[in-house]
Amino acid sequence: MNLSVLLIGGALTYPTMVNLSSTTDVLGTVFQGTSFEMSYYTTVFGIPVIMPSSGYTSSVIPIILAVLFAAKLDRSLRKALPDVLKNIVAPFVTLVVTVILTYLVIGPVATLISNSLAWLVSALYSIPYVGGAIAGEKVTYSGEATIQLTSTETIDDSKIDSSDAVISLVDGDGYYTDELILKATTLDNDWSNGQTTYTLSEGDIEWSLGDYVVSDSNSGKEWSAFGGDGNGVYTFNLQVSGLKYDGEEVDAQMFKVKVYIYGRDATDMAEQYNDLEDIVATESSSGKTLSNTIQWTWKGSGDKPNLADNIYITWSKEDGEMDLSADAVTITLTSEYGDSLTLSDDDYQVFNHDNETQIALIYRNWASNSCLYRNDHFRKNRR
Repeated sequence: MNLSVLLIGGALTYPTMVNLSSTTDVLGTVFQGTSFEMSYYTTVFGIPVIMPSSGYTSSVIPIILAVLFAAKLDRSLRKALPDVLKNIVAPFVTLVVTVILTYLVIGPVATLISNSLAWLVSALYSIPYVGGAIAGEKVTYSGEATIQLTSTETIDDSKIDSSDAVISLVDGDGYYTDELILKATTLDNDWSNGQTTYTLSEGDIEWSLGDYVVSDSNSGKEWSAFGGDGNGVYTFNLQVSGLKYDGEEVDAQMFKVKVYIYGRDATDMAEQYNDLEDIVATESSSGKTLSNTIQWTWKGSGDKPNLADNIYITWSKEDGEMDLSADAVTITLTSEYGDSLTLSDDDYQVFNHDNETQIALIYRNWASNSCLYRNDHFRKNRR
């Protein structure tokens, strides 16, 4: 049977058959005009031999089905034939019948199945959330915001002038404005009942990579499934200014837009960094001079604070020297959208020295965004 399988494979990849599409003319086409269209270049007993244009050299399903059929046929023949014939006749009949049926029936059916699967996968890829979940499609997004002018009187659309209106990105949780480039900065002068629609399309807001080095293919200073709120949902604050009504400029107003990232992961990044040693905090000083008030100091390696830095509390002369432990400190992160997160005491270490308490956050800084939260609240639990 092993020899029969090799011969079947050889018959399906025979050069003359493989080159049919380039050496002969098309005799006909089946399923013409559909996604399953297939041409044939020769016939056997008047039956068209339908196969891929490059033959079966790069096909998998046809040979699998052909071998399954051959195995069943060989087994049946060996049961039916006398012992003296089974070792000669069974392989020969199996080979001839399987090759003929593969070219006439099994191959075309398998090709149709392959094309159907390809069509299904292509259709799934065209659905943003599904396609992205399958293979991490390029980030696509769209969103609309309705901008509404309000007044105690009826709005006259002809008095609205948005020719000088500007849409700009303003600070928000999880990002800084200098990290992003907003390209959709204008409004259409198309108003109805005091309303117009601002649309954010693909490419309208992008990350400014600068000199940032992307160390892997799925994360870094770009859209990430772990960015934004930690689940790939980014909320950006936009501001519209420069609108005029009846010649008078309208006060600038802020509105929000969300971008959802799908189909991205950092599995390759995890593999790349899983051998890194744990962060060990080191004791240091803020360098502040003791005063009559409590002083808060942030100190890190970057130019903006993040959750891999040191926070120092320089106590006032009245407080004197404090001796705090990690479980006596509560660090709660809150966002402007109402989310909050309280760190556990193994997320940081606390050192006390010279009227100063150092809180060392022991996260590794490998995210481009400084943190998901803008407001950091530290509470000392007095005992």
